[in-house]
Amino acid sequence: MRVAIPISDRRVAPVVDCAPSFLVVDLKGRGRIEFFETPFRSWSQRERAEELAAYAVEVVLCDRISHALGKMILARGMAVVEHVSGNVDEVLDTYRERKKRDPRLFCRTSPSVEELGEVSTIHTRA
Repeated sequence: MRVAIPISDRRVAPVVDCAPSFLVVDLKGRGRIEFFETPFRSWSQRERAEELAAYAVEVVLCDRISHALGKMILARGMAVVEHVSGNVDEVLDTYRERKKRDPRLFCRTSPSVEELGEVSTIHTRA
């Protein structure tokens, strides 16, 4: 599974729309992780959504995202998980641990927040 995290100073950026760069993380079998960091090439919301799609991102983990950019990302088949904050390494550790407990979490067919009883807001393409 390929995950993108908008970052600023090795922390989850407060708003995707203003993040200078993002981390692309490939979660492999047995907890192996491969990743790379890349700057966003544009401040345009449309171009940011296209860039994430071009990297074959499946899930965007973020703190906040504008409604417009969120819709553009969802329209390209990616899921968005909001209200995620903190150090990138800790966020990834938490993400992997929660995913082990419930494999449905953070995937394109994620169940609703109410169904999971989780704090995070999960948006998926309808």
